[in-house]
Amino acid sequence: MKNNKGYSLIEIMMAAALGALVISSTIGFLFYFFSEKNRLDTWSSGQIEMSMAIKNIERDVRNVVRLEPSEDLMAAKDGLYFGLTSIPVGQEPAFCANDAQHSVIRYTTLSRTLRQEKSLRAWSEQTSADKSQPSDELRVSTDSTDAALFSSKNLPSEILTVDADRRFIRRFRVISRTDHLNNPKDPYDDAPKTDAAGNPVLFNYASVFLGLPTGIQGAKTTLMPAVFVTGSDIYASNTYFVCMHKTDNNLVKYNALKNTQEVLLASKSPEFVIQSFVIGYLATKKNVRVDPVNFVSSTLTDTGVCVNAVYITMTAENLVPNTTSIKDNKTSISRSRTIFATNLNSRRPLSCLE
Repeated sequence: MKNNKGYSLIEIMMAAALGALVISSTIGFLFYFFSEKNRLDTWSSGQIEMSMAIKNIERDVRNVVRLEPSEDLMAAKDGLYFGLTSIPVGQEPAFCANDAQHSVIRYTTLSRTLRQEKSLRAWSEQTSADKSQPSDELRVSTDSTDAALFSSKNLPSEILTVDADRRFIRRFRVISRTDHLNNPKDPYDDAPKTDAAGNPVLFNYASVFLGLPTGIQGAKTTLMPAVFVTGSDIYASNTYFVCMHKTDNNLVKYNALKNTQEVLLASKSPEFVIQSFVIGYLATKKNVRVDPVNFVSSTLTDTGVCVNAVYITMTAENLVPNTTSIKDNKTSISRSRTIFATNLNSRRPLSCLE
């Protein structure tokens, strides 16, 4: 006979309860898996992004050239700027956090991607800076290609001039420039020249007017009796502040001359927030270990001129919650690096080694 007996109510309820248990367990497992994956991804990407931000600063610091003579850092002349320093509390740009856990560093770095040029006649800072007469032009080698430093494509807002005799290394604002291509007059003396066959010689050069740079309070630096002879090197440069932004906790690189900001590392609340950015300085010499405990917080000291190493340390917090009861080291993220500034080292006085 045919059996028409179906499932009882108890059997159906038991199956439903079992199914619900399996589904809830699966959902719980998936939630745990993806939560932990998100937490691990945040921790891992945080490490990578912090390393990249420090690498950006490291590249700049390695291309810092010691200014000589040093500039006034502040209007009160209570600090000298030789190309690299931390900014005293209260003197930082308004958007920068500046305290024991948040350093503000300022440096002048060469733009290595742009071609260097040569001066074609002598130029005096004390005589010609911030002036606009034809006699005040800095005349610089150039050509009609985009590779030229003073082409319309590359025109820098700031340059470093390095005297051919290496007596002076100075920073200046570029106020204006004019190209003189296929000019029949020699830029050295404005006299026409001919070759051995009596044909006119044509010259390519740029006329550049320069202004004094400013300190951190906006005042122009003091004029120096610096004279740059023919054949001095001209480099594009940029002066940056690097700090943590007060409002969004991003690590930013700020060019005051261009009034531009570049985010080096972004806090990604509610997952990843930068907590500290601290800079230290060291004047390496015999019997001094390159150890974080030996780095000092400022270059504005008696040993500042001897500094040739920078220590950067950053910390951040991984805010993705830990869904397990097991404690691990994925809550905090940190990166640190010691940078030896070769250019600074090569310009240090011999007294730094004593």
